[in-house]
Amino acid sequence: MQRWSRLLVRAGLLAAAAVLLAGLPVQAMDILPNTQINTKVVVVWSGFDGAHYQIYRWDPKTATPVNISNNLPYNFNPQINAKGVVVWRGYDGAQYQIYRWDPKAATPVNISNNPINNYVPQINAKGVVVWLGDDYQIYRWDPKAGTPVNISNNLIDNYGPQINDQGVVVWSGFDGADWRIYRWDPKTATPVNISNNLPYVNEPQISAKGVVVWRGYDGAQYQIYRWEPKAATPVNISNNLFDNYSPQINAKGVVVWEGYDGAHYQIYCWDPKAPTPVNISNNLIENDYPQINDKGVVVWQAWEHVNSNLIYRWDPKAHTPTNISNNALDNQEPQINTKGQVVWEAWDGGQWVIYLWHPNADAPAQIWP
Repeated sequence: MQRWSRLLVRAGLLAAAAVLLAGLPVQAMDILPNTQINTKVVVVWSGFDGAHYQIYRWDPKTATPVNISNNLPYNFNPQINAKGVVVWRGYDGAQYQIYRWDPKAATPVNISNNPINNYVPQINAKGVVVWLGDDYQIYRWDPKAGTPVNISNNLIDNYGPQINDQGVVVWSGFDGADWRIYRWDPKTATPVNISNNLPYVNEPQISAKGVVVWRGYDGAQYQIYRWEPKAATPVNISNNLFDNYSPQINAKGVVVWEGYDGAHYQIYCWDPKAPTPVNISNNLIENDYPQINDKGVVVWQAWEHVNSNLIYRWDPKAHTPTNISNNALDNQEPQINTKGQVVWEAWDGGQWVIYLWHPNADAPAQIWP
């Protein structure tokens, strides 16, 4: 999401943000980061080739970016799973469709194949893909069936689908009265409201074990809520006197988010083994966009000043944030894999560049252009 539209969402104005975004070029409706990395250190991103935005793939075996979108125009928001299958949103000349690229076939395939625009694709380890249509419904594509299915199948507006490796999908939906968090399980194939009528809920994320976290309003502040299948009741885990945003959860149930402490946005970490939020950024600058891997290592971007964002990394073994970008560029939206490698994009004053950082390296490596 563009930074200004993130601020609208922070202010609790999700509906207003959606209206404003609807009047922009369609790529602005997507809220996914541009650069992604999987466990094999394969990196994908959307880049401009001089004529169109293409999807590029970088493999450490060759260390050379390859255009995999095959010159389809206007391709954005790639996602990659552990097996190297890539999905993205691309324009077919009439609508934005969801395309899938498999390393075994190496040819993009239109899997949405419908007469509407399609956005925000997500893919799990089994290759199941979910996305949002511009009819505000949630669609699911399974490689075993090969045909998209509307799994929300309702008369309300739905946003932001997320899927785990068990195929369970969560999203936020407006039921006419308020925003709710819905959960769809392939075993029952029926969406269920799990937010228990808490107001103004959005930004759901789901773990490998089906634990769901989201942002919701408690009547005074935006808090981070946690729902697990065993208890089936949302619990406020931030439980503080300021606003909290952008939760992320790993396979072990550790949750991170950004929260305003009255002076700055800080990064907080909540561990089910010690269920008290801890400020892990603990600095005097603005911190946001946290990401966490399954080993509990956290990365985020920090706003040092207007034209310089830093990428910080926090390791639970060290407990001290470290600047891994180590430059004066505008570094944004880091992603981290299970091995601890981090990728992000940076504006160098003339173009966007892609950096890759390894835990055993002294400095990040520029892999594109």
